[in-house]
Amino acid sequence: MEMPDIGVQCHQRDCRALDYLPFTCQYCQKQFCEAHWKADKHSCPKRDLIVDRRVPSCPICQKVISLGPNEDPDTVVDRHINAGCDGKRNTARKQTPVRKPNGCTFKRCTLKSLVIDTCPGCRQRFCITHLHADVHECQKRAG
Repeated sequence: MEMPDIGVQCHQRDCRALDYLPFTCQYCQKQFCEAHWKADKHSCPKRDLIVDRRVPSCPICQKVISLGPNEDPDTVVDRHINAGCDGKRNTARKQTPVRKPNGCTFKRCTLKSLVIDTCPGCRQRFCITHLHADVHECQKRAG
């Protein structure tokens, strides 16, 4: 049993579904069912009010680049890079990896340990697993 006086019919002409919790289009202010409430789903007559809010960033220097109206993001980023992107000169430099202060210096260690100790032979810092001189192949074994 339907109760037509409760709820709202979808404003989409080919749908007209009865919806008890309708959505309102933010542009035309008409009410729609869940399937048709977005502006592109119901051919909103006021979709020219829709503003694209995407903001591109430079893939080299990570700087956010502002767009003018109706500008292509790829063209703007390309123009920024060709105009002398700040990150261009930094890409030629070799970046040294950042080691965490509590990280093990063993090459293949990915263990995040709270206990880090210094090898008495080579004075490098290792986790408990790699601290023993035989394990990390210490070149200056103590004693």
